[in-house]
Amino acid sequence: MIYHIPQLQAAEAELHPVAREIALRCESELLWLQSLIKVFPGQEDCRMAGRFWLSCVVLAVIVGCGGQAAKPSNPVTAQPPVESTGKPTTAPGVTTDPKVAATSVTKSVVPATTSPAIPVETPEPPFHLEDGFSQLDYTDFEAFNAEANTWSPTAEGFQCAGKPLGYLYTKETYQNFTLRVDYRFTRPKSLKDDSAFKGNTGFLIYVTGEHKQWPVSLEVQGKHAQMAAIKENGGAQAVTATDDDAARLKARHAVGQWNSLEIVSKNGALSVSLNGTPISTCEPDFLSEGLVAVQSEGHPFEVRRMRIRRE
Repeated sequence: MIYHIPQLQAAEAELHPVAREIALRCESELLWLQSLIKVFPGQEDCRMAGRFWLSCVVLAVIVGCGGQAAKPSNPVTAQPPVESTGKPTTAPGVTTDPKVAATSVTKSVVPATTSPAIPVETPEPPFHLEDGFSQLDYTDFEAFNAEANTWSPTAEGFQCAGKPLGYLYTKETYQNFTLRVDYRFTRPKSLKDDSAFKGNTGFLIYVTGEHKQWPVSLEVQGKHAQMAAIKENGGAQAVTATDDDAARLKARHAVGQWNSLEIVSKNGALSVSLNGTPISTCEPDFLSEGLVAVQSEGHPFEVRRMRIRRE
């Protein structure tokens, strides 16, 4: 190729073939700019503008086109396909040494904080009041030694704040009957071991005499550690009772879950089941009829679905 412009002649050897072609095609325009400068020698502004544009075009051809079309300094040769070995590939800079990799993983793991497992209750079937049973609602009770917020109604029963010590008692007396009730304690957030829980309440049977903190009665324990056990209360004679602690431990649900009691009274004899499992019995004594009561003994809890059937 023959260039008439000195700048292109000097750069010809350095130009990429594509850049040379572009320069050749642009040369006529460049020559026209040179002639424009010569035609108007007295027009300094025109001469300066012409030189400026001439320099821009030449610079673009030499530097711009040559730089973009130039061959790369480090050509990448195509690599033949590598046969798979079945081993995972490793990114650059990542070690494949098992010992080093294990150390890296260990350092990146954040230790998990331990927290007590929260028991999860299984879904319950819909509740239906059994034949012959009557619901005992909050309005069926009177309170002894209670403050305004000690007892309060709920959708299915009532709840207790736990203080002060006292009880709710029925307005009617009962002798031979079957009593069914669900209850649960509020689970403390810090509780890790259910066996350490001191939650306490009680279901009083055959309440007689004057109302006092511990009325004369038989008590079916609601206390978590002794759930469904039978004991005398308020100075009553000691009862002759049987108690299956192994069955209790197996049948009892976790703190915070509902536990179901069934108490059967027949002529002063009691039998108690926990979540469908027989736990305790007692022989008839001098008490065989009276009020039914629920104790407030220092721990918050809920009662639901309390119902009774006279036998």
